[in-house]
Amino acid sequence: MDVVDNVERLALKPQVNRLFSKSRSSAGSRIIKGLLSEEGVVAGRFKVRRLMSELGLICKQPGPHAYKQATVERSDIPNHLGREFAVAQPNRVWCGDITYIWGGQRWSYLAVVLRLFEVRS
Repeated sequence: MDVVDNVERLALKPQVNRLFSKSRSSAGSRIIKGLLSEEGVVAGRFKVRRLMSELGLICKQPGPHAYKQATVERSDIPNHLGREFAVAQPNRVWCGDITYIWGGQRWSYLAVVLRLFEVRS
C-alpha cells in the first residue's frame, strides 16, 4: 500500500464508523458505500467491507417477529357468545381484540372494541 492509500483509509475509517453508528449497527458494506456516495465520497464496497472488518463492525439485522399462535382455547376465559353474534339489545355485548403493527422503527399496539348490536330498520 502506498502512502496516499493509507491516508485515504485513515480518513474513511471515522466516516464508516459514524455511518454504521447512525444506522444503529444495521448497515452493511453496501448500504454504507451508498451513504458515502450520497456524501460525495467515492469508495468501493470491498474497501468499505475491509474497513468495517478492521474496525470490528458487524452488521446486525433484526430477526423476524415471532407471533404466538394460540393452540388451545383458554379455559379461564369462558366463551359466553358461542358464536351467536346477533344481539337483540344495545349495550349488552361488546367484544375486543389487540394486535401489534410494525411502524417502521418500532411496534405499535392497536386495541379495538366493537359493540355487537346492529340497528335494523
